[in-house]
Amino acid sequence: AGAAVGAAILERRPADDAPVARAFGLLVLCFALTFSLKALGFSGAAALGALALAARCAAVWGPAKSGAAGNVLGWLWSAIAQPTLFALLGVAVDLDAVRGRDAGLGVALVAISGVFRTAATSGAVAGYGLSGRERLFVALAWLPKATVQAAVGAVALDAADGS
Repeated sequence: AGAAVGAAILERRPADDAPVARAFGLLVLCFALTFSLKALGFSGAAALGALALAARCAAVWGPAKSGAAGNVLGWLWSAIAQPTLFALLGVAVDLDAVRGRDAGLGVALVAISGVFRTAATSGAVAGYGLSGRERLFVALAWLPKATVQAAVGAVALDAADGS
């Protein structure tokens, strides 16, 4: 229901050919939805509601208008939001709390799992006629980038601070 109301509000705006206005309106509605649901105790539904709102807007606007708004939001994420997110996460890390042995074990775990993951992804595409360099490229491209973990990390931090 919220997605339909939000899409209807955004569709009524006179900014038919203004992707910045559409992106800003969608962003404001997503933030309002997220903070409202979190205040009501439905923090898990907040992200789902924002995704549903964006999907509904894309369906209502059509590919051209939603693609233009998506380009604006993509630029906003790449130029402002992503660097800010990672900077804030980096500031929140207390390196004094990390013991050297634990850091070494963590690096070893990432290295060993990387070897197995690379071998598994290289094997998964082995039957498709790719060269060794192409299989290595696919294996490296499939390495996790930690974007989802960084975005969800705040939820875990809230849960840890709350208990």
